[in-house]
Amino acid sequence: YKEGAFSGQGRTWYSVQLDGKTLKTPNKHTICVPNKVIAMALAAEFHVQKDYLLPSTMPMLSMIRTSIDSGDNQNLRDQFEEDIMKFFQGDTVCFRDDRNQPLRNIQEKRLDPVLKFGNSQLDTNLKTVTGLGWVDLSKNDIGKIQDYLKRLDNWQLCFFIFAATNLKSSLLALSLFKDFINSEEAVSLSRIEETFQMEQFGLVEGAHDNDQNFTQMMTSAAKFLYASYSL
Repeated sequence: YKEGAFSGQGRTWYSVQLDGKTLKTPNKHTICVPNKVIAMALAAEFHVQKDYLLPSTMPMLSMIRTSIDSGDNQNLRDQFEEDIMKFFQGDTVCFRDDRNQPLRNIQEKRLDPVLKFGNSQLDTNLKTVTGLGWVDLSKNDIGKIQDYLKRLDNWQLCFFIFAATNLKSSLLALSLFKDFINSEEAVSLSRIEETFQMEQFGLVEGAHDNDQNFTQMMTSAAKFLYASYSL
């Protein structure tokens, strides 16, 4: 292709074209986005591609296509909500190491504020756990989380599941989208144990660093789309 562009005017939805042809999702829906900011960012993803399209370097395209295709798929939305609930049950923010006190001290210092913020936003009472146990969600906790998820539309829910999946934490995704932390902080907080181990034993170049860069790219894209969606 030679050119990525968009069309639309005023307070309308914008379609994205590749060499003049409107892009489609895997389910054959037209790719339309709700404002010019997102349209320009999506077109820019195409502009930076070279000889071949590399989907792994186009996180916004992936999230937007999924958001659009989920619009008429209640089963997919239900699956997203179920997966997000699972991330709450196994949330990185809630786990504390019971065998390594220096690591636990770091976890408490850096993750306790996120847990407190998440509980205040959701009106829940999530608590920390040690070992390999799951976070014990009460009926009230489950109900409050479900209420929050039901208030998100399909686009917002899609951005949330992408962030939670890459951060391995629904609480970090929530804190990111509520502007309690930024995307760099979110990724750093999601990797506290790994960072601690690397400081002890060293970095495996080409593995740890590439994984962190990918997580940062996906998290930053999800945050950008979530913030830009309501403009």
